[in-house]
Amino acid sequence: MSENSSTNEAYELAVRFLARREHSRHELRVKLRQRGVSSSAVESVLDTLETNGLQSDDRYTEICVRSRLRKGHGPLKIRAYLQHHGVQNSKISEHLSSNEEYWFKRALESDTKCRVRNQIEQENARDQEVLQVRARYLSNRGYPANVISRVLNSPA
Repeated sequence: MSENSSTNEAYELAVRFLARREHSRHELRVKLRQRGVSSSAVESVLDTLETNGLQSDDRYTEICVRSRLRKGHGPLKIRAYLQHHGVQNSKISEHLSSNEEYWFKRALESDTKCRVRNQIEQENARDQEVLQVRARYLSNRGYPANVISRVLNSPA
């Protein structure tokens, strides 16, 4: 099999991956390499996909941030997810707000959902065990400690 036909097959495979959902460049690289595509063919395919506008780490990052915000995730969890998928920190920072007030409001929304889900009553809002549950919930959602502290100390 020639290098050119191998590259064409790799390109078609990558397009099929992208037809299902957006992928980061890193994800596509890993998937193609797992399918036995040579490194040189993979890089050639990735460059072609990017040039043709079929693959974009910017678009991938934007979609991931939006999706995870809808799920109530905080900046730490979103950043970790994107880093795990090979997105550069500069691209992550472009799409992820660093405004603490924004994250405070998002954390308040998540905290309210936590309290509703766990049926935490208003009079128990300062109980130490309840505060720990709320803090753990927000921490697991990816909110930084300073934002969690502000949420727990804010009036209910």
